[in-house]
Amino acid sequence: MKRLHEFMNNEYSLLLEFPLYTRIEIKMDIEEEEVAETYHYGVDNEMEGVDIFTHFKENKDFEALKTIFFKEEFRYLHYCPFCNHKVPIVFKSSKALPPEMIGPYLHSDINISSNEQHNGNMRAAKQLFLERYELIRTLLFDQDNISKIELSCTANKEHKFHVIFKLDKTGYLTKIGQSPSVSDFDNTAPKRYKSIIKDKTTIEELKKSILLNSNGMGIGSYVYLRRIFERLILDQFEIYLNENPTADKKNFLELHMDKKIEFLKDYLPPFLFKNRKTIYKILSKGIHELSEEECVKYYNTVNAAIIIILEDKLAIDEKRKRDIEINKSLQKTYFEINN
Repeated sequence: MKRLHEFMNNEYSLLLEFPLYTRIEIKMDIEEEEVAETYHYGVDNEMEGVDIFTHFKENKDFEALKTIFFKEEFRYLHYCPFCNHKVPIVFKSSKALPPEMIGPYLHSDINISSNEQHNGNMRAAKQLFLERYELIRTLLFDQDNISKIELSCTANKEHKFHVIFKLDKTGYLTKIGQSPSVSDFDNTAPKRYKSIIKDKTTIEELKKSILLNSNGMGIGSYVYLRRIFERLILDQFEIYLNENPTADKKNFLELHMDKKIEFLKDYLPPFLFKNRKTIYKILSKGIHELSEEECVKYYNTVNAAIIIILEDKLAIDEKRKRDIEINKSLQKTYFEINN
């Protein structure tokens, strides 16, 4: 599970790319830091002593909550689905962070010498943290614990993007709404691959896969990726069948997937054959055994693998067509010059 501080310096990943309905943890504990400071005393400062300062402070997730959601303004070069290219997209917080909450420190003490003293400081720090947390919650979220964020495109101020977050009582943040959708912001989506994916069914299923994943439905996204994978194997067998019309199709269809891949070794993209023992097993395990969150976690990797396979397939198909055309042309030329 992601923690909120992991999005620091990558805020747009959270706001525009992170899938819906996937919880992000905000830790509710506090952190402790000890700092040693040397001082000198005596008539000529000839003696030296050391003080140990113990600072009790907010955890990294709470600092991230303040930093991200109270940012006066930050902008980032990002894809705009309305402009259909990358432009600076800006976020301006409508809320101001109270001055007393600037900085992470909650309570400090010097040369703590007993558990009683330490525990007293810890209790004071925790109480202040809970007060700060409640203040932040009321400033950022409404009575239903909902917060709405607006971003805008700097190329056209009419291009507005809206994100909705919900904070539950146990400290988990969830993105529950986004417009345009996560898949609309994915400019590496299927439209980018129209030139290399000729099959409309494959394009539609790739779109559905990305959409499901962006909404946190990882298992469903794997179903479509596996269907694309299986269709590719069958398509390559049809090519084999055209060149070997006496082949037994029924026997091929009854083979286990790894046997089908081995059978079509010379007809498959090299990346697919090289990774034959991993890709299909990952997809199948995702559908039957992994959780939604685990599928979402690994989605980008398996999706990228499918895209590489499709690109390789296009290169193979185009080369095969060129070979056939050149072969026909060579035969025709040979016939003409010898008759």
